[in-house]
Amino acid sequence: ESKCLRARDGVDLERKLGFTDVEVTVIDYTNSRAEVPEEEAKRWGVEEVAYKNLEEELDVFETRPKFGYQYRIPRFMRDLVLKDSDPDAQSLSSEMKKRTVMKRENPSWREYHPKTNLLWLHFLLTELMDWTKDIREETRKNYSVSKKRGNVESTFKGRDREDVRRGLKELDLESKLLKVAGMLMPQVLLKSTLNSVSDLIEVAWRAGWLEADDILQ
Repeated sequence: ESKCLRARDGVDLERKLGFTDVEVTVIDYTNSRAEVPEEEAKRWGVEEVAYKNLEEELDVFETRPKFGYQYRIPRFMRDLVLKDSDPDAQSLSSEMKKRTVMKRENPSWREYHPKTNLLWLHFLLTELMDWTKDIREETRKNYSVSKKRGNVESTFKGRDREDVRRGLKELDLESKLLKVAGMLMPQVLLKSTLNSVSDLIEVAWRAGWLEADDILQ
């Protein structure tokens, strides 16, 4: 849930992935699920799946809008987990749902529900987009495009060639990420055929947003 954003040196404009000067570190795995190798589980006398049964802490599903989007994610996660278990289960996203309804429906948090990872990707993406909002607005302000003889000429006011290339990269990436953000909205995911991060990567590859080398590296 918690995150750390920091800059690093070097920007490779030739790459489609990993070219930015930003790194993200996830530092809170409190409510995460993990599979424990059989040998390690026997060695330490623990279950082969480490998880937290969130049904025992219903407060985690209480929305806290003033604290940010991340506090709404567990509620959306539960929607997806219920959907996996029972396609006809009621959605809990509505503020009108009662805690009694939540207690009556008991999804399994022990099972693997990869679709929930897409919700956290959406959270991370919205955080990054918000973090870079001023930069992107400045780029669009300095950008102008004109078509001459079928070619697109792009210029940035008072910028050199490298700045132009970087600006174009920013605008192109922004367009793609906005599309991804739309695909990962919780309300969309409930009805989407995207079921995992792997599915999203395949979509990006088929759309030409990623190359094979980006995926396999």
